[in-house]
Amino acid sequence: RLRDSRMNIINAISHDRESPTKKQELVQLCNVSEREARRQIAAARRAGVWIVSLLAGGYYITEDPAEWNEFCQQERRRALATFKKAAAIPDAGGQQMQMEA
Repeated sequence: RLRDSRMNIINAISHDRESPTKKQELVQLCNVSEREARRQIAAARRAGVWIVSLLAGGYYITEDPAEWNEFCQQERRRALATFKKAAAIPDAGGQQMQMEA
């Protein structure tokens, strides 16, 4: 069933950067929650489908290695920024996470 649902997500996502598929469209078309849609998109990416999410909103599938690499770099920068913010927050004992280079 998961495989069939994931294929539905993949089939529902646009291949056109100029008209990306909005998250709400995926939820309605595939009859899944937003969380489930994100989970299936992540699973499809791990399986090798180049699904790009735009900062302006929406998803599209690219076959362009440059677009995919740009997206991957953007995601890595976002992840690192989130990690740095989380590391700076002290726990209940006042300790902050120690980051090593």
